[in-house]
Amino acid sequence: MTERLKAHEARSNRYGPHGFKGGRSVQGIEMTSQAHVSEHQLLFPSLSHPGCGIAVPCDAHGQVHMDELSERLKNAYLGARALIGWEYELPIVEPTYTLH
Repeated sequence: MTERLKAHEARSNRYGPHGFKGGRSVQGIEMTSQAHVSEHQLLFPSLSHPGCGIAVPCDAHGQVHMDELSERLKNAYLGARALIGWEYELPIVEPTYTLH
């Protein structure tokens, strides 16, 4: 098992299936856009607040469709990208789990 895979599994166990401890979102930001429900999310784990972070819908390759994001989620995504290494870890692409 590679170090990156071990780190990903450790994060997944720490954050739970929705990327957030207890299934919460940071700053009340919705995890999915209104127009499109994605099968994957790009998670930016917080460096200063374990269990928190920003998650945005993406494709399996981590590509975010900016036109489909709400204005608030788009601002959070761009802010998280700008603050990698300061406030957030490198993003992780993970499947979005749905409860039926």
